[in-house]
Amino acid sequence: MTHINLDSVTIKFDLHNPYTMNLKRAITSMFGGENNYISSITAIDDLSLDLPAGSRIGLIGENGAGKTTLLRVLAGSLPPTKGKISSQGSMQSFIGSPLHGLDIEMSGYENIEYVSLINNHRVKKGSTTFNDIAEFTGLKERLSDPVFTYSSGMRARLRFSILTAFTPDILLLDEGIGAADFAFSAQAKVRLQEFLGRAGILVLASHSPDFLKQFCDSGLWLSSGKIVESGSIDQIYANYVKSMQEKNQAQS
Repeated sequence: MTHINLDSVTIKFDLHNPYTMNLKRAITSMFGGENNYISSITAIDDLSLDLPAGSRIGLIGENGAGKTTLLRVLAGSLPPTKGKISSQGSMQSFIGSPLHGLDIEMSGYENIEYVSLINNHRVKKGSTTFNDIAEFTGLKERLSDPVFTYSSGMRARLRFSILTAFTPDILLLDEGIGAADFAFSAQAKVRLQEFLGRAGILVLASHSPDFLKQFCDSGLWLSSGKIVESGSIDQIYANYVKSMQEKNQAQS
């Protein structure tokens, strides 16, 4: 059964001193010498979360609240400093730049096969799925060129067209660096809506109330890596906006 579970997960990042970050000091610190970091930042603080099949949750919070870090933890790309994470089901994530996951030395055609494969889908050139992806990119003859010759928008089209061709059990999306780039046509917007609707579990980080309310039924408000409040997306977003307004008034 598709699920995600986080049990008292903490993520800490060490802040290194740029004036002591050299090979000699790094080796010395390994053998009990002076530490070369100043302090640490707690990005996720003792967070527990259980998402069963059918969950459609929107992550809400200011920049730096821990939304993208939490997505990376859920994706398995960032191991917890403390705590445990378990998940079951195929997973797909739109986290990172439009270039993330693409091999810039390969052509667009080669990346269709490559990116599909690293996301656990085998797509052969000339197959129906391969041809559908290639056509949807709208890149035509440019698909024969290496990706390093593409603009950022072309890369976003290629990545988007590949990843949305499949149906994941778990979908993780950072709208701030993803969906805005995906909307390269009305057709892409429809494809995105269908793609999000098919996911078994959806975790979406966004500052857009319309985007959150369209696809999510529950919300998780984060601040400094902690859960402030969870509940219905309408109520949580309203409480978040009210809190931000009160904060701005107090600072003015």
